[in-house]
Amino acid sequence: MYLGKKEIKLVDNTLTIEDSSYPITLGLGNLIFSKSPKLYTNNDLKTYKSILNQTSAHLTADGSKIKKGRNKYADIIQNLFPSGSGLSVKLQKHNLVYWNDPNELVDRLRLLLASKAAGNTGVSNEILSIFEELRETGLIKHCFTKFAWAIALKSKTAKEVSNTMSKILFKRSPKLLQVDNGKKFYNSTFDALMEKHNIHKYLTYSTMKACIVERFNRTLKEKMLREFTARGSHEWISILPSLINQYNNSKHRTIGMTPEQADTNPTSVVIKQRKIINGEIKFNVGDNVRISTYKGVFTKGYLPSWSTEIFKIVKIKDTFPTTYQLQDYTGKPIADCFYSEELIKTNYPNDYLVEKIIRWQGEQIYVKWLGFDSTHNSWINTHDIRK
Repeated sequence: MYLGKKEIKLVDNTLTIEDSSYPITLGLGNLIFSKSPKLYTNNDLKTYKSILNQTSAHLTADGSKIKKGRNKYADIIQNLFPSGSGLSVKLQKHNLVYWNDPNELVDRLRLLLASKAAGNTGVSNEILSIFEELRETGLIKHCFTKFAWAIALKSKTAKEVSNTMSKILFKRSPKLLQVDNGKKFYNSTFDALMEKHNIHKYLTYSTMKACIVERFNRTLKEKMLREFTARGSHEWISILPSLINQYNNSKHRTIGMTPEQADTNPTSVVIKQRKIINGEIKFNVGDNVRISTYKGVFTKGYLPSWSTEIFKIVKIKDTFPTTYQLQDYTGKPIADCFYSEELIKTNYPNDYLVEKIIRWQGEQIYVKWLGFDSTHNSWINTHDIRK
């Protein structure tokens, strides 16, 4: 059976279109199959609109415009898809801005929010438009609603990660997915899953930028440790779903509501996120700094929060908020930039700690330095070692 351009299946009062499933209520059934539907709710209308968007059943064969007709089309569909005045065909190309990078869109949003906070009321419509665009891409689910998903993995193989991710994507999927550079995400199996759901996967260079996820990991770890103490056991797989549900239904300080409430009504988060103030420039070019380290869910809280390696600020970028470009002690630039909250000013230490001695050669030893990766391994004289 087809509805518009898509094949549909009806099984046990559930309508399935590709990977999407819709429970058939009395009102939704009337909207889909009746020429003059009458008994339906607002939720039925929202679901019906989603189905029409997915199947294009309300459009002409070429997909260019809404079909014309009486009853259902005149009373319902035209109200679901109101037509606007459109753009003038005489509008010059330079008057249009196309945002093909979500990071550019977020930067634009920050500027508009600052303008709004300063009293400019003429940017409200553009702010709401960007929020809607981000909500549709899935980015806003993470940054603004704080809603979280977590499923335990048996292993980090490509097959296991892809199968688990498909469970999360079954009900809904984003247009963009930010990942790290691990092989679990860069393989043919995961790429096929992304292609199936029409998701664009992209990479950021630094694991140290995942501040929101890092904060979520800390919250999840604290909840787990409380359960471990209460149960007298470190078994966490069985309690993970309830912990995630508990998190999503707990009031979040930064948005003033629960992630579940924010996810249900994303536009309500706009008011909470409206005022963003760009802080003062905390560092200067030439300052030596350490970087906030990335902690996993099970990392102990007493372990160092800042990198052992020291970096130098080489450029202050005029972004909103201010970001800093770094280089290591060899002069090699660090990919990406960092916020002031990710940096702490420091002085060069007088001593560097040896993590291990790799090999000996006469009066010299080849060592790995504590807190540095293997690219910094070096030969030193044995008499330079102080115990």
